[in-house]
Amino acid sequence: MKSKIQLILTSVIIKLLLYVLQYFADQLFEDYDMSTELIQQEGTRSIIVDLLKFTARWDSLFFIKIESKGYEYEKNHAFLETYPKFLRLISVISQKMFSIDHFASILLAGFISNIILNAASTVLLYNITKLKFPNMSDNFCYIVIVIFQITPSSAFFNAVYSESLFTFVVFLYLFLFYRKYQAIPKSEKGTKMFSSITNYSFSLLPSIVLAFSVTIRSNGMFWVVVVGYPILEAFILNFLNFAKGKFQFSVLFNTIFWGLLNLFFCITPYIRVLRSAGQVYCQPAYFDENPPWCKGIIPNIYNFIQDKHWNVGFLTYYTLNRLFCIIWGLYTFLLIIFYITKYLNSLRQKPQSFSIFSGNDMESQMLYTIILFFVSVFFAHVQSSTRFFSSDPCLYWFLADILFNHEQKINTNTFPKILAIAYLVHFNISGIFLFSNFFTWT
Repeated sequence: MKSKIQLILTSVIIKLLLYVLQYFADQLFEDYDMSTELIQQEGTRSIIVDLLKFTARWDSLFFIKIESKGYEYEKNHAFLETYPKFLRLISVISQKMFSIDHFASILLAGFISNIILNAASTVLLYNITKLKFPNMSDNFCYIVIVIFQITPSSAFFNAVYSESLFTFVVFLYLFLFYRKYQAIPKSEKGTKMFSSITNYSFSLLPSIVLAFSVTIRSNGMFWVVVVGYPILEAFILNFLNFAKGKFQFSVLFNTIFWGLLNLFFCITPYIRVLRSAGQVYCQPAYFDENPPWCKGIIPNIYNFIQDKHWNVGFLTYYTLNRLFCIIWGLYTFLLIIFYITKYLNSLRQKPQSFSIFSGNDMESQMLYTIILFFVSVFFAHVQSSTRFFSSDPCLYWFLADILFNHEQKINTNTFPKILAIAYLVHFNISGIFLFSNFFTWT
């Protein structure tokens, strides 16, 4: 079993190597867009800015502006407030410690937080994998965390983006849940788990952590299915037991109680974000007539902005001029489709020994992956699927399952392994060069 020191060293070494590669990629080629230089002109030139300016690209500029000037424009509300506040806290400390200007302190804050959060996420992912696959070797678990270091979205994890913070919070949520849930004997799950209202009280802490993730990224709400699956399963089983004369009103009450409580924890932070934006913009001082998004019970500025500025909607992204970006997204989609199919087949027949679907509770985790897959295919920007799945451990488990020979036998079919390695290498190299130089990327 790998120690925390080994895991942290693995994370830091690979992360620093990727930073170095991105720095040289930025130096070798001229940026397609000079937006970072415009922000840089507001402060003084420093070695920190020269070394880390490649981390301020694309959405990073929104986070930096929100951190320094708040929500000046309607479009900025597509980016939630927790990460800019997190940056501000670290940047203030950096400014006082190193006597640097504001822009340099933001870049340094992003760099420091990414290193620390990535190391913490690595330890959590290793422990989550141990909990989910107790029969797998330590080598399998280690391969999982190595793949996490070179995630296809590594360019975003190195930038002033919310990826590192969001992933850490999600992994913490999963670890807190699985360390309790996996310890429960299978015979005590289902309706037996909810025979008393206190039996499921250990979901409270994970749900509170999940609520925090929703303040970082709105898609954190989808993760409620991990905690929610055992509740829904017990609720349905209780009704199926009605025909057998085993229906329990206590189980009905307890599952509804815990289900609604978890939904409350998950949705409340998002509703607060929407209401606070509505209190600012749904006023005569901003519009002669309130826009349609102001007229609902809860003003939904987020969906309005996604539709107006990013054209997010049902199948709206599939146009010929986006063909190149759509092809980017197919990489991830093909991998997820393959494993969704493999998972569904494992439900119909006994899976092979040493399979990631054998003898484990993968239902809740796979349910999240399936939901996110359909959202990515039908509503989101297709090429962004690499980012969406970067906080899903299933992506790393799937890739490790392809690369790792569980039964320690010679496997003559190397084609899937070649594709998996090509997928990781291709996206990392593309991200290093394209993202760092402000070219179109996922």
